[in-house]
Amino acid sequence: MLCQSCSFSARVCCSPFLFWGVWLSLAFFHLGLCSLQPGNLREITMDGRRPANPAFWWINDEGEEVKWSFEELGFLSRKAANILSETCGLQRGDRVLAVLPRVPEWWLLSIACIRTGIVFIPGTSQLTAKDILYRLQASKAKCIITNDTLAPAVESILPDCQFLKAKLIVAKGNRDGWLNLRELFLRHRICNQ
Repeated sequence: MLCQSCSFSARVCCSPFLFWGVWLSLAFFHLGLCSLQPGNLREITMDGRRPANPAFWWINDEGEEVKWSFEELGFLSRKAANILSETCGLQRGDRVLAVLPRVPEWWLLSIACIRTGIVFIPGTSQLTAKDILYRLQASKAKCIITNDTLAPAVESILPDCQFLKAKLIVAKGNRDGWLNLRELFLRHRICNQ
């Protein structure tokens, strides 16, 4: 049995594998072409049952768990794409620097950037302020996305970042001058991307 939108067999396309501590399936990587599009969802196995495997499964050190089906991952990535393009004003070809630990939002943002044609520049959470400044200046990134731990380092180098026009923070609370990504997810509508 073949996946509805690609030439991979359903067992290859929809079987999960472990990547950096996160369970993914190959369909995750051909996003808009495969299982993440509504109407293209192909969640039936060879024997006609729905698979028990999620498209995304994340567990942190405290045991908190996030599981998303292909449909949920597609919905949330379209929402993230709209946040980047509408709220942040980013367009195809613009660059986004994401300095985040391994959190679910990292994965949504990477898919959202692919959907919109925005260049996703990942950065490790071990970067110093000097490292972040170099990456922002060299890439001419228009947006930075980080967490509340790294926000002070970013704020210390802001005067030297002439291209930066949007700052998103992934945190439970707010920070002056930053857009909170989690709050934007709660109130933002989606359009088809």
